[in-house]
Amino acid sequence: MLHIAVPARLRGRGIGRRLLAEVLTTVGATEIFVQTDTDAGGFYRARGFAVSSLGEMYPGVERFERRLGAA
Repeated sequence: MLHIAVPARLRGRGIGRRLLAEVLTTVGATEIFVQTDTDAGGFYRARGFAVSSLGEMYPGVERFERRLGAA
């Protein structure tokens, strides 16, 4: 999957949480890795994802790997 996103005006309504749950259920995944910027940190942290920095992948933009499941 390339992207999963919710427009800013619709955030905070549980849509992202349900999308993530549907992906995990449909695929039957036991672990998932996502790459994000700092803005998505709270969403993934609240769902139990561990985080590690990937460093500055674009000028002035730090990226992160967030991991859920088996390490």
